[in-house]
Amino acid sequence: MTKELRQKIQEQSTQWASQVYDQAEDLSKLFMENFYFLCEKHNLKKNEVFKRVKENGFNFRPSRMSEFGREGKYNFHPTLIEMCYFSKFFGVSPGDMISKDMRAKDLLRRNAKH
Repeated sequence: MTKELRQKIQEQSTQWASQVYDQAEDLSKLFMENFYFLCEKHNLKKNEVFKRVKENGFNFRPSRMSEFGREGKYNFHPTLIEMCYFSKFFGVSPGDMISKDMRAKDLLRRNAKH
């Protein structure tokens, strides 16, 4: 979806619908930031994670992950099943993946130890 089309849809939508779009985009970005942080923390490349998740029965299009939160693209948000599979892989709740900045929380925890 282009920026122009998205803008047109939002102009014709109610305030509530605009808020839903914005919230979905924010949650999607946080999910992806946490996904990449957890990959770094566990010293894994995203393709390794995709491979392992696929070995456990979740067949999806890996290029889809790169579409989430891509600048200039809209309506590419992780599905609930994707959130659940990747959260399970890392041993965190799906709610934490979309509600907490795990990188910031980890940094605070490390700084508190010093």
